[in-house]
Amino acid sequence: MENVMRGVRRFTRWGYWFGGALTLLAVVVIAVDILMRKFLSVTIGGADQFAGYVMAISMAWAVGGALIDRAHIRIDSLYVLFPRKARLVLDVAAAVLFLAFFAMVAWRGYGVVQQSWQSGTRSQTALSIPVSVPQTIWLLGLLCSVIMGVLMLAYAVWRGLKGDIGAMQRTLSTRSAEEEVEEEIRDIEMRRGREEQG
Repeated sequence: MENVMRGVRRFTRWGYWFGGALTLLAVVVIAVDILMRKFLSVTIGGADQFAGYVMAISMAWAVGGALIDRAHIRIDSLYVLFPRKARLVLDVAAAVLFLAFFAMVAWRGYGVVQQSWQSGTRSQTALSIPVSVPQTIWLLGLLCSVIMGVLMLAYAVWRGLKGDIGAMQRTLSTRSAEEEVEEEIRDIEMRRGREEQG
C-alpha cells in the first residue's frame, strides 16, 4: 500500500505539471491575441474559449493532487477543539463527501461527453473544434482525481486499522500551522543546500 501511495503522489505531480503547462500555454495564447489586436488589428479567435477549457481541465487534474497534499481549504475553527477521534471521524466523512461529490460530477460529465461525441458538437468560435476533445481531457482528470482520492482514503483507513492513527491523521487531516512551518523550513534548507552545491 505504501508503494501505491508513492505512485499516487508521483502521478499528482504529473497532473500539476500538466495543468500548469496548459495554464501557461493559455496565458501565452491570450497575450499573443492581445498584442495582435493592439498592433495588427487582427485576432487569433477563440483564445477566451481555449482559456475556459484550460481552466476546467487544470482544475480537474489538480483537485486530486490537492486532496493528496491536503491543500484544500477547510474552516477548522471548531475542528481543532474536538478530540482526536472525533476529528478523524470528521476527516473520513469529509473525504467521503468530497469523493462522492466529484464522482457525481464525473458521472454527469460522462453523459455530457457522450452527448457531445454522438452529436458531433463543435465550438461556435473560430477554433471550431469538437467539444468532446477538451471535455474528455477534463473528464479523465476528474476520474483520476476520484481514483486518487479513493486510494488515499483506503490507505488512511488501512493505516488506522493497523493502529497507526498518526499516519491516518497525516493523510486525511488538515495541515496544522506547525506542519506548514516545518515544510517551509525544509524547503528553505533544500534551496540553501542546492545553492551551496551549485
